Amino acid sequence: LIPYILALLILVSGYAAVKFGGGSEITPSFQAFAAKYLAMAATYVLLFLLLIKFLRMVFVERPEKPLLHLAQWGFSNLADGRRLANGIHGSLFTFMVMSGFTMWKNQVAVLGHFAWDQKLASVDAFLHGGLLPQDVLAIAFGFPAAAKAIDMAYLMWFPMLFASTFIMSFQPRQTFLRLRFMIALALAWALGGIVTANIFSSAGPVYYGRLNAAPDLFAGHMDLIRCLSASAKLEALVLQDSLWSAYAATPSFSSISAFPSMHVAIATLVFLACRHLGKWLKYLSAAYLALIFLGSIFLGWHYAIDGYAGAGLALAAWWLGGVIAKKYGTEQARA
Repeated sequence: LIPYILALLILVSGYAAVKFGGGSEITPSFQAFAAKYLAMAATYVLLFLLLIKFLRMVFVERPEKPLLHLAQWGFSNLADGRRLANGIHGSLFTFMVMSGFTMWKNQVAVLGHFAWDQKLASVDAFLHGGLLPQDVLAIAFGFPAAAKAIDMAYLMWFPMLFASTFIMSFQPRQTFLRLRFMIALALAWALGGIVTANIFSSAGPVYYGRLNAAPDLFAGHMDLIRCLSASAKLEALVLQDSLWSAYAATPSFSSISAFPSMHVAIATLVFLACRHLGKWLKYLSAAYLALIFLGSIFLGWHYAIDGYAGAGLALAAWWLGGVIAKKYGTEQARA
């Protein structure tokens, strides 16, 4: 019940923000959103589970009739009523949260007018001894192969988001962990992606020169990114130009928002959950979190302070989610 209450508040408030906040009359289609990302999440999860099962069959189980064994494994999961019930509730929760957040995110430019970019850039320079983190990362990733790797990792964030929520939704056990993750996810989107993002409205380094009269501190770095893209074909530049075109046409339908980094926040939550799901998932999610944090800065999406704030927000949401889940859930935390 608690996740549904949080999700409903996010969804209703997002609709109200669009309807009465002076923004765009365009609202996301819940049906289209659900169909698109349910299919995406289901595809990635299915492929991942099949790969894991295949490796177990080859190296551990070695069944005499592999196809029959695989069919029985699939049926046993599909016929698990508890898994299906959890999955349906979790999927509905996710679609409500993401639809509400999307409507809120489109208001960041309207409500805050991207007033915080210069301040955040100054904080970044202060925290890093007068250096811009982008210039430091350019030393390590400033060549096509590394830039492309970072770009692809960043591009996989949406599949990671929906695949992880899909997997957690369909957990037949781990009731406390599943509930904690869902509550923390809603809290992170609400407190970070909605409240904090609109208070500290900012667009990010890539748009710094287009929105501020002051000299563009990030012009040299973005020139480097464009040069790298000439051979590496970086998708980040395509998305950044697309978002700017949307902003220029309809400011209240731009989806531009930098502080805090929800990419880092969600990757942090996934890591915190994966610590309880196995050693390899823990290490893999930690590596991916590092790539997302570094990529968000290197590709020009975020200031470093955005990532620090996103990670801190996720830790706070995880802690508070654990407190709420322990009080209202059915199981107690083990770790």
